[in-house]
Amino acid sequence: MNMDLRAADPHTLFSRADLDAANNLRFAFAVETHAGRDLLVFRNGGYFQGILRDSRAALVDAAADRYHFCSIEKGCDYLDAVWTLQAADRLELSVKVRGQQHVLWPAQRLEARTLPQPFPVDAAPVGSGDSPFPAMPALALDVTFDAPLAADADVWVLLSQSGCSLGGCTTSRSLMATATAGSSHAVLTIEQLHAGDYQAMALLDRGRTFSTTLHPSRGDGVTWPLNRSLSVAAEGTTQASLRIAFNVP
Repeated sequence: MNMDLRAADPHTLFSRADLDAANNLRFAFAVETHAGRDLLVFRNGGYFQGILRDSRAALVDAAADRYHFCSIEKGCDYLDAVWTLQAADRLELSVKVRGQQHVLWPAQRLEARTLPQPFPVDAAPVGSGDSPFPAMPALALDVTFDAPLAADADVWVLLSQSGCSLGGCTTSRSLMATATAGSSHAVLTIEQLHAGDYQAMALLDRGRTFSTTLHPSRGDGVTWPLNRSLSVAAEGTTQASLRIAFNVP
């Protein structure tokens, strides 16, 4: 799971990973006001099987290498989240719900991101318990195929900073949708995307194995050249197209 954690606005750190068009995970950090107190809040949730989960936890204690958050409304017995900085480029997120392990994410920093300076721009809180996420742009990609599909297939779009190869890449965001037999294109919309420049690659996963192998297999289709440069505008939905033009031998 890659999380491209960076500033979504002058006060909020945000990242999102998409399992598919209907399921995703989101992390965010911001200072909010709850019951008259300004708290550093960690938001954790997303859509899972069509149900939105959006939990808010407040910082309850911290050290140089450890940040401990608990549910604002129900306390640590309900939601307990610990970010542990294990090294300059490694961390672990452990989230327990009602004492049971919910998320255990050992993460390594593969690419650096630059924050605006200063960040946050001031100490003013940005909302409360019902405040939405910051408004962010989207990217709609129309992925086309040379011929209608003989069978259902998965279509993947991979966004990266430095480009992808057939052997893989470090993705900023990725998204999968299923194209039905007989179709000749699929539109994938990546929401809550950080604005800026990306390299985009599309994959037609005919064998439907990419989610396990993380690289295309023989017979899968890919864009050619593999990567297309595109820029996501700061507002609204940026439109772009990708063409599957090469089958992996």
